[in-house]
Amino acid sequence: YADAMEKMSHRRDELLQLLLLCCYVHRCRTLVSIDMLMAYFYDSSMGHEGIQKLIHQLGALISEAQSLDLEQDYFSPRSTIISEVIIDNAPAGQLGKMIKKFHRHISPYRIHRFDIFRRSAFDANLMSHAFPRWNDGVEFYTYVSNRDDSPFLKQQGAIYLAHKKRFDDAFIWIDDALTQSGGRNFSIRNSHAVILFKANIEKSESDGIVKKTLQNSMNILAECYNDDKRKSYHAITFADQAIRYYSKYADAAALAYISTALKWLEEEQLQSPWNKSIDRLLKQLRHVR
Repeated sequence: YADAMEKMSHRRDELLQLLLLCCYVHRCRTLVSIDMLMAYFYDSSMGHEGIQKLIHQLGALISEAQSLDLEQDYFSPRSTIISEVIIDNAPAGQLGKMIKKFHRHISPYRIHRFDIFRRSAFDANLMSHAFPRWNDGVEFYTYVSNRDDSPFLKQQGAIYLAHKKRFDDAFIWIDDALTQSGGRNFSIRNSHAVILFKANIEKSESDGIVKKTLQNSMNILAECYNDDKRKSYHAITFADQAIRYYSKYADAAALAYISTALKWLEEEQLQSPWNKSIDRLLKQLRHVR
């Protein structure tokens, strides 16, 4: 698929853009409508018939989807697995090009079930692939945040910048998200703690400041675990950081973090025995202890 997409990017750019668009929207748990495709390709000379030809040329990769809306057709990839493979292996330049054009040309009002779409549309992991250069990613997040000024979008922007090790910029975005959410959203508080930890874990110690900062991150995660219903989410993050903290300091606080992480994950394993992340972290924690 990677080889095929690379060839398409040189010979059949519009066909590749349509394929990536369908897979991106499918990843966001909704459907592609003809109305969306007309808006995306409005600056081309294809028109409705040209779009239908592109859909036909994709053949078995996409299919018509069922919808309660009888006024237009909807489409989705035939296979979720293939859709994920295509997105994960898409040329970064082409994926970024499609995502930027998608959000510049297609109004939220045209997007089928935008309330569902927006939950995954700005995912930091996806954008890290689509925009390898951090300044391109910031430009994208700035543009979409001007249209959709939500703390959750800013949270993803902060996570993206942390992936790129632009921690000073990441703090600006996550602080805005915290302020906008009133500091009451546990997911955003979790992200703030993670960014705080990542920004300092590799720093050299300076009069205990680094250690105190890392401990502050651990305390925030502990508060999230105690106060939020989504225990696994916070316990996994806490355990991962506890292992990294122990590898740096191996002091009494580190042993306490390891002990707490073991207790929480053993409880969560009973509730979610299918969760491989919990199994992996428990093995590491038991090895440390």
